[in-house]
Amino acid sequence: MKDTRQYIRIDEVEKLFDLTKGQILDAVEFGDFELNVFVTANGVGGVNHNNDLLAIFDVKALVELSNSASRKLLDGEVRLKRFPANNILAVRNLSTANKRFPEALKGEFNSVKSTLPSEEELTTVVGEITAMMPSAESFKERFHEQFKPEEFKADSQGDAFLGALNGMNIMLQSLGESSKLLQSGYITLKPENIRLDKEKLNQYFGLSNRKNNGLSSVLIEDPSTVNETASSPEKTGLKPNIQTHPIKQIIFDVLSVYPQAKVNEVWNLIKRDSQIDSGRQFDKEGIVSEMTNDTLFYFGSEKERQVTYDYFRKKLFYSVKRDMKKTSP
Repeated sequence: MKDTRQYIRIDEVEKLFDLTKGQILDAVEFGDFELNVFVTANGVGGVNHNNDLLAIFDVKALVELSNSASRKLLDGEVRLKRFPANNILAVRNLSTANKRFPEALKGEFNSVKSTLPSEEELTTVVGEITAMMPSAESFKERFHEQFKPEEFKADSQGDAFLGALNGMNIMLQSLGESSKLLQSGYITLKPENIRLDKEKLNQYFGLSNRKNNGLSSVLIEDPSTVNETASSPEKTGLKPNIQTHPIKQIIFDVLSVYPQAKVNEVWNLIKRDSQIDSGRQFDKEGIVSEMTNDTLFYFGSEKERQVTYDYFRKKLFYSVKRDMKKTSP
């Protein structure tokens, strides 16, 4: 049966794509790839562009994270105050805030709507809605605002103080449900709920051209057209550079043609190049014997050696990038 899901778990990527989990993590940590996360939360609020509280409900949704939030989620739980309501999967127990908290004041919101919203009105989901007693500072502000004890007329300081106390007593007597303010809490995102957008994977790693070459900004339709347009270091504005490690030299040759290529793109370009028996574009000496998703095998010093993807990324790729920056005009 064809898998028609748009979002998959990160542990499924190696089964469904010619990619490894390590490549996904690298694209987040060292690139600009953005993760999605599945969210389930109860009692959240729905607001519009004006920050009016439209409704309270239980929700299941998929949230697209920024790259910085994606990196944080790889390290542990992340808490959000709100997220866009553009990918809600299910809503239950929908009601107005007035029905849940009939006497509470608007609190952090501009207003509280008394009728349920249309789908178009709802733009943002905020954390769990609760009605809380105001803080001491906000209570003090309300007291001064309503009773202005400094304006109490008295013949003495003692009478003025008693007048202020009388005002506070009236205030305290009025405290109750109506003194509570509506506020939103946090929504907790968990690493185990990470999801990957299959369409985004195709676009970022260039899999939509069915070449599985891992390119997002570099799409190759025909190797012959690349050979025609592939530029020498002089044409790309790069000064000649001699790399002692044979794989670093291949990386340099790739970056000379595609200076903006990311590490996963370079890896997959070399992998694709290695599948050509003769006339390779980057591995001109034909030293790469085989490449898997996470290991590169090559001939060196009369025996076969290997380089892992992590070593390729940390020790070789970024070393070449630094060298090229130093020698660029």
